[in-house]
Amino acid sequence: LGPSLDWIAEGKDQPFLLAYLTLSTHHNYGTPPDFPIKDYGTSDPILNSYLNAARFTDGFIKDLIGEFEKRGLMKNTVFIILGDHGEAFGEHGLRGHNFTMWEEGMRVLGLVYGPGVLPKAGRITGLRSTLDITPTVCDIAGLEPVEGKFAGQSLLQPVPDSRRLFFSGWSKNRVLAIKEKNFKYIAWPLLGRSEVYRVDSDPE
Repeated sequence: LGPSLDWIAEGKDQPFLLAYLTLSTHHNYGTPPDFPIKDYGTSDPILNSYLNAARFTDGFIKDLIGEFEKRGLMKNTVFIILGDHGEAFGEHGLRGHNFTMWEEGMRVLGLVYGPGVLPKAGRITGLRSTLDITPTVCDIAGLEPVEGKFAGQSLLQPVPDSRRLFFSGWSKNRVLAIKEKNFKYIAWPLLGRSEVYRVDSDPE
């Protein structure tokens, strides 16, 4: 945190955009040597490492927000906390995230936190995408694109029930998916196989 906080101080109260990429929860799910490891009661030691890495990341975010509070920055700061992908631990026979189009790979944490900026707390509903982050930032800042339009939509605005989202794995030739309303379609082109799920009645 130190270098980034020094950088903020050098800006002398100028507006800033700051991004942190926390990689502890990326494989190999590492934590510092002096971080106390907790036993989460799973028989999978790799999953246990992942859960500890998530706890370590939670602590980092807590410290980050605490430092912003100390500096009086919360009145005009918005945090967007987001995962870029989920992680599979054998739920459908796969591990990791490269080719996991089921919910354990596609559903991610998303949180917009700005108690001094946003009008009220609430739950963001509807089909959402990481493509929605840039239009959300612009929505909060009162900015609009001069030319063209965003691929995503602001998280602070409703989305139509007809919204359709597209996904691919690490290699788009290996696996593709579409999610629309309560349905998800997964295609495996090289295997000549496809799967259709109704997510509301089959959340797994």
